[in-house]
Amino acid sequence: MKNKGLITTTIIFFIIVNTSYYWKGKLDFYAFPTFLILFILFLVLNIALIRQIYFAFKDKFKDKKRIVTIGLLITVLTLTFLKPFGFINFEKFEAKNILIAEREGVAGCMTTLKLKENNEFTAKSVCFGMTETKGNYKIKNDTIYFENIKLGRGEKEFYEFAVIKPLKFQNDIKHFELLSYKSKKDTIGHGLKVILNELK
Repeated sequence: MKNKGLITTTIIFFIIVNTSYYWKGKLDFYAFPTFLILFILFLVLNIALIRQIYFAFKDKFKDKKRIVTIGLLITVLTLTFLKPFGFINFEKFEAKNILIAEREGVAGCMTTLKLKENNEFTAKSVCFGMTETKGNYKIKNDTIYFENIKLGRGEKEFYEFAVIKPLKFQNDIKHFELLSYKSKKDTIGHGLKVILNELK
């Protein structure tokens, strides 16, 4: 790659990685191939860096543009290695989490539900892909009702309401689970372990 094309590719790669917070939840089953492509591109940029350093030594660092390219590559690749999902935690700019519940399934699959202080919620499901459902919630008595639901890619339905109950087979009353139900006819529910609870 020419230096100009290499610089452009490096900058685009950096932007994509550091804005993943906003787009990774919309990929569903495209998430894995997308991250695989980004990983391959990361390796390609490392090879390009080694090549640029070789030519820099060869011309005794006389090419200033090449030195700038090397500096850019080292910065981007180092930041990506240290913070592969972006060095800015965009969630800090959102409303405070007042409840977090999660459940790990087979093959490393994970479901995480977060209730925000501003009455918004997010539900992320990671399993050979990633989907994110968003909406609002309201609390009436001991029940959490989900409203204005925006289903994630590939999702067909979401839960209608949820309740917090003590975990079975636990003597310590501080351990709870969030049981979510798709309708009033749903008698089984879907349980998530509560790891943060600051609900009033």
